[in-house]
Amino acid sequence: VVAGGPAEAGVRNEEVLGHLAGAALRMEPWAFDVEAVALIVAAYAKVEVRDTALFGRLSTVLQQQEDGCFSLQSIGTIVKAYAHAEVQDDALLAKLAGVLQQMDGAVFGTPDAVQEVSVILDAFAHANMRQLALDLSATLTNHLRPHVGGLTAQAMANIVLHVQER
Repeated sequence: VVAGGPAEAGVRNEEVLGHLAGAALRMEPWAFDVEAVALIVAAYAKVEVRDTALFGRLSTVLQQQEDGCFSLQSIGTIVKAYAHAEVQDDALLAKLAGVLQQMDGAVFGTPDAVQEVSVILDAFAHANMRQLALDLSATLTNHLRPHVGGLTAQAMANIVLHVQER
């Protein structure tokens, strides 16, 4: 994604970002995949460009995606970007929460799952979805439990408590 490179460097070129947003708004929904959308919204959020038309369009694209297209990492990236850009999109966040709750348990057996779940819960809390984050924390820690031999009950509780503090 073209916007990602400059965003990583902290460069904000309004002309380029405007052109890219315009191109994205004209694209057909089927032309996007979840990972590309995650990178786009993350790049715009990082350089603090709050293009509500773009975020709204990409929300619609994401809500039309099949649940199996999402990964823990893409959900974390998307929720974090919408929260950082201060774009409140309850319908999208509800869709992503539903995807999380329906994910196959094997997804939570990856080495990065605990970190990704922590990022997701923190992002939901920052997105003014504290109650949803609390509800998700119970579900997701239960998904993690069978896969995280070294993760203690205390560490899982810390994830939940971190969300409660928001």
